[in-house]
Amino acid sequence: MHSTSQILGARVLNQAVVAAAIGSDSPIGIGVSHGWQPVAEPMLVTDSSGVSVMSLDDRPALDVYLETLKAPPEASASPEAFAAFAATHPLGIPRRDRIEIRYVAGADLETRSLTCIAGLPQGGMTMFMQGDSESVLGATENACREACDGLTGAAPIGSSTAWRAARCWRAPQTTENSSAYRSCWAPCPWPASTPMAKLPAPRVQVDSTTRP
Repeated sequence: MHSTSQILGARVLNQAVVAAAIGSDSPIGIGVSHGWQPVAEPMLVTDSSGVSVMSLDDRPALDVYLETLKAPPEASASPEAFAAFAATHPLGIPRRDRIEIRYVAGADLETRSLTCIAGLPQGGMTMFMQGDSESVLGATENACREACDGLTGAAPIGSSTAWRAARCWRAPQTTENSSAYRSCWAPCPWPASTPMAKLPAPRVQVDSTTRP
């Protein structure tokens, strides 16, 4: 992954912003949780430009990344192996109340730099992150709870999903995982007529007025 695209109707755009507005006379609950956990102390981004990170703590960014995360040897020699490893080891940007995620799209083995899908500002702090299927399911449960809490007691009757590719990588939609995903919604005040099998897969936004 070297860039992202935006879809508007039948058009595929680059370097654009596409927005959608959702209106409701009843409460709308939103829950956001990514499930990644920091694995090392924050580091200073000492050299970056655009989506490229050249150095961390005044050392080549790729070397610091591979050493700190104890990457397998093939990740330092093969772009394909590196991409597979990086898919589950993003960078995090610590904020006051959260950690924002920057996925690593690739690396330059000659310049020893990292390429992310969004920029990391020079002079800012970053940290290495990782996760597994349990942390993904835990994050899903947190997002469901947060979304339902936003309904202030109203029964949810619809939902919309924001899905991350890396989340599918860590916890693919097997029958077992789908059952676990649905159980995350069980505490929400769904109508009594909604059977467990009909509860949605992981959602991060719940609307109490618009049916699916």
